[in-house]
Amino acid sequence: MMAQRDDENRNLDIRPRTLLLPPELQQSAKELLQSDFIQRANNDEPTGNALKNIVSLEVEPRLSNSARFTGTSDKAWYLFAGRQDAALIVAFLQGKQSPTVEFFGFDADPNKLAATWRVYHDFGSALGDFRAAYKADGE
Repeated sequence: MMAQRDDENRNLDIRPRTLLLPPELQQSAKELLQSDFIQRANNDEPTGNALKNIVSLEVEPRLSNSARFTGTSDKAWYLFAGRQDAALIVAFLQGKQSPTVEFFGFDADPNKLAATWRVYHDFGSALGDFRAAYKADGE
């Protein structure tokens, strides 16, 4: 991800920040990202873990739930850049990031013994820079 360049051969400076994977890969990912040492066969080489804490780890069970969703895999994983590189963009109307809740009370209609609420959330999303996200099939 960090080696990517644009059409004019300029470095994009996109750094990986988050590793997203299904629960089946969680143990292997923790071993790679949190271990102090990774042993190698040749004793002359260093045994330190160059990948330790290089990205944050996120686990999403829906990625491998083939009974409920199509296109799932228990081997595929995703690598995302940080927020500043924006693989996905979310915008909120007037900057409000929480739902709007309107309460009309018991006196809205005297013929009904009920309370009424209206809840809505004004937001939109779009794809940002496709180079800020990577999917590996894991095969």
